[in-house]
Amino acid sequence: MDSTFIIQVVLGGFLLGGIYGLLSLGMSLNLGLLNSMNLAHGSFLILGALTGYHLTTEMGVPPLLNLIVVPLLFGGLGWLLFPIVIAPLSQQGSSSAFVPFLLITLGLAFILEEVSASILIHPLIGLHSGYNPWHWKGLILSPLTVILLLVLMGLMLLLAFILYETDLGRSLRAIPQDLEGAMLVGLSLSATKAKAWCLSLAAAGLAGVFWVLLYPVTPFMGLKLTVMAVLMVMVVGPGDISKAIGAGVIWGILESGGGAVFGTQWGILIPLAVFLTLVSMFPEGFRFRRNSF
Repeated sequence: MDSTFIIQVVLGGFLLGGIYGLLSLGMSLNLGLLNSMNLAHGSFLILGALTGYHLTTEMGVPPLLNLIVVPLLFGGLGWLLFPIVIAPLSQQGSSSAFVPFLLITLGLAFILEEVSASILIHPLIGLHSGYNPWHWKGLILSPLTVILLLVLMGLMLLLAFILYETDLGRSLRAIPQDLEGAMLVGLSLSATKAKAWCLSLAAAGLAGVFWVLLYPVTPFMGLKLTVMAVLMVMVVGPGDISKAIGAGVIWGILESGGGAVFGTQWGILIPLAVFLTLVSMFPEGFRFRRNSF
């Protein structure tokens, strides 16, 4: 197999994996801190993609600026939805609230799908970047792909800094790790849950912006993306945020490599089979929770 082809597949895998990493980050926050499975999580990615698309095509916002604007909008949306969707259920026990939360978020997923379908009559092929591809020693690279890959790398470094060097990150990691200890040192459970919910929606919206810049978008992709995100999170254990991002990157690399070898329509079967096998073998996560963080 040609080395330039392998390089392109690996770069594409890291980029796709970075997007999946953002998606699994949000799901990890939901499962680890909120003790709930947000079935509308993938639908928020689609909504983020549509928001970024219409901000650019109808309001003239530069595509790369959407990487800042859309997460802020979705974080604000999360702040508005939290007292309506999350706060009432969070006052109940996690076991009694789990099923109602599933039903509420499933209904929300259906609503978002219908809204997206009414806006998106035909699949979006992606935003036109206006950049001409680069040719170098047989390697064909899109400038937009390179830019977004660099942005994703910078974003992952920023997330690592937030998770390990800020009070917000320490609180997000402390609650899934040791709830009683976190409360003893004065962490506000409700405030941290609100921040986690807002951050999860912001991550989904941001992933949607990356997605629409590179890949086709259809209104009924949401539930499939949600299931994928759940698998990524369950492989490493709920609440293990940094490893959930890593699981998303691995999924993207496997999907990109599988698509290159067997065809695009079959690529997703490779990570799906691998992650389903791992979840069946390690139902509590590939590593023990005490090693998390």
